[in-house]
This record gives sequence, structure tokens and C-alpha cells, in this order.
Amino acid sequence: MNNKLTTRFALFVVPVVIGVLALAPALVATPVASAKRNPLQNIPVTGTVNGTAFHGTLDIVSFQPNATNTGLVATGLLDGQYGTETLTDFLVTGIPVTLPTSDNSPSAHRTCAILDLSLGPLDVNLLGLVIHLDEVNLTIDAVSGPGNLLGNLLCAIVGLLDGNPLGGILGQISDLLNRIIDLLG
Repeated sequence: MNNKLTTRFALFVVPVVIGVLALAPALVATPVASAKRNPLQNIPVTGTVNGTAFHGTLDIVSFQPNATNTGLVATGLLDGQYGTETLTDFLVTGIPVTLPTSDNSPSAHRTCAILDLSLGPLDVNLLGLVIHLDEVNLTIDAVSGPGNLLGNLLCAIVGLLDGNPLGGILGQISDLLNRIIDLLG
């Protein structure tokens, strides 16, 4: 009788102890290394202006259509070292934004860039559940040609963005981008 009780007790306690040991690392609060949350912040900028070196970072704060309504421009804040001067929150406007365009060659098969997305690393600690996502690069291209219905459609849509006045659409795109900036915060 005593041996059965000990066996039952061991069958109950051993899984509980193993479960506690397995969950112990998750229950301990560990700091997660901070990752760049917003890909539009802390963009490294280096160069030379009038013979003087500049090293710093740029934070994009908004987007808007350019003066001719044929593209987008960004506005940002520049921080860094310009020679012996330190710049803080220096407003830079009219930064050209390039959008992927389609290849307008007359060949039967053409490739159109649809999406080129790069996300920096992401570290999340959610009540002890630590999630790490390395850098993600996603490229989507459409191939047009005979029998490529979806590729033909997407290349045609991308072709609409090539050099046409897009005031209303660019305004909507810049509004959406500005909302994304607000969400990334």
C-alpha cells in the first residue's frame, strides 16, 4: 500500500517539478535588448557639405506630395555632428521619396517591382514570453506576359504610377504613410 502511494505521488510530483523547471526561465523577468521599432527613425546619414564632414541620424516625421504632384517628399529631423557643431532636431524638408516603377520595355515578359519591404529586428517581452524576430526582407515582383493574368494586372497598376500627375492619390498615400508614422510612434 505504501509503495502504491509513493508511486502515485511520484507520478504526480515529477511532471509538476519538470513543468516548473521548464517554465522557470519564462517566469523570470529578463530585459530584452531594445530593437529599432520604427524603420523611419535613426536612419544613419553621413556625407560632406562644403568640405565639412557630417555624421548623424535622420528621423522621418511626415510625407506629402511634391510641388508638381508627381511624387512624394518627406520631412525629417536631423541630429548629428557637422564639423565642430552639433545639430539637434534640424528640420529638413523636400527629401525625395522614390517609388518602385515598372519596366516599360516592349518585351513579351517584363518584371514589375510590387513591394520591397525591409523590417528591422523585433524583440518583444510579453509577460515573460520573449519573442525575437530577425531582420525580414520581402520582395514581391510581378511578371507580365501571355497567360500571366495576375502579373499583367499588377504591372498595369504599377504602370499607373509612372510619371502621371497623381495629386489626389499621392495625398492619400502620404496621409496613410503619416498615419503609419504615428502608429510606430
